[in-house]
Amino acid sequence: MFSIIFTFRDREIDRIVRCMDSLNNQTSKEFNVIFVDYGSDFVLSNKVEKVLEKYSFVKYFYGYNVDQPWNKSRAINFAINTTDKEFVFTADIDLIFHPRFVQKCKKMCSQETFITTYFQVGYLKKDEDYKKNGFDGYVNFSLSNHEATGLTLFSKEMLFEIGGYDEFYHFWGAEDTDVHLKIIAKGYQINYYDKDLILLHQWHKSYRAQEKKYLTNSLQLKGIVQLNYQYLHKIENKSLKLNNGKLMSKEQYQRLLGLESNFCIIENKVDVFDAWYYGVLLRGYNGEINVRFVDMSSVINIRDILKWLFIKKRSKFYSLKEINDKVLAYIISQNFNIYSYKVSENLNCIDFKLIREGI
Repeated sequence: MFSIIFTFRDREIDRIVRCMDSLNNQTSKEFNVIFVDYGSDFVLSNKVEKVLEKYSFVKYFYGYNVDQPWNKSRAINFAINTTDKEFVFTADIDLIFHPRFVQKCKKMCSQETFITTYFQVGYLKKDEDYKKNGFDGYVNFSLSNHEATGLTLFSKEMLFEIGGYDEFYHFWGAEDTDVHLKIIAKGYQINYYDKDLILLHQWHKSYRAQEKKYLTNSLQLKGIVQLNYQYLHKIENKSLKLNNGKLMSKEQYQRLLGLESNFCIIENKVDVFDAWYYGVLLRGYNGEINVRFVDMSSVINIRDILKWLFIKKRSKFYSLKEINDKVLAYIISQNFNIYSYKVSENLNCIDFKLIREGI
């Protein structure tokens, strides 16, 4: 009847088990799960795959996007292209489903006029005891309102009509609302289901609470939530062409690992980086990019000393965080597929590799 889509990356095994156990207890078995692991750590992904083997209704897919920023839209588009069901529900691995959730969705999908319905959810508190007996045992939660649009049951035909999820949206925020607005723009009605509570959400820290102003090993882009919402509300006539939904393959990932040609080191001096950024990256290039951005701001050489002594001029530097934000913003704008972007463990350099498709 329909597929339940999960997009996942580097989350705890326990919350996966709680979620899948609640689906295993459904009164109706007319569903399957498309589980898209968008680049989890390899050790964790192996554990996740083994855990999911216990659930016969799950199909597990792994994308080698491990050194790329999170892109929920691309993972969902992959699942939409993969499933053979007429309807899809965009879920969250933090969910705990009421035993009659599938039964209720099945009834909705059977209506000839059904297009889209999204659901109210109960947000469990941080100190929730997950050993309680059954869905109705949870009472310590707060209710979402109609502004929370992420948990939606769609006609797949409708999603194809609007071009799927917009893959501009990286990291976190706005992709779900974007889809709803496109459906409304087509003249269709979106229903909001809050007659009874059939979804609970396990607590976790919000993305905004984890965002840092400094460079970190986990990829981040300063102001990305605001950027996503500016794109959502200010950019008109966004393309309805179906986004690609392509996951990185193992072969593509290995090709990036072995990329040695065109390697160059770009210092974080303002003039050096700007020459590469505007003269190479933004101007266009053929084939491959293989660069390492390095922090030279603490290195004092004879040339700098002479400049300071004779013309009182010192080199100006970007921080690696500033370079990170410039390059990641460009990557997002281009919707690349075959690339890796990795901050070193000691935070003193960034490696960026990219292979243009078709080259």
